[in-house]
Amino acid sequence: MSIEERSRVLSELCGWAKDAIEASRDPETAWRWEDRRSPESLTLWNLLIAAARKP
Repeated sequence: MSIEERSRVLSELCGWAKDAIEASRDPETAWRWEDRRSPESLTLWNLLIAAARKP
């Protein structure tokens, strides 16, 4: 896929997600929801951020 195609697909998926959240019984709670991340995921994220910041 080209960057433009991926961008279009991602925008469409985000629109569908927004519509689903807004149609839910409690959209305010749905908008505040955050998936919990595993300690392994957070460790990997921090390693990647540190590596990206190195000159």
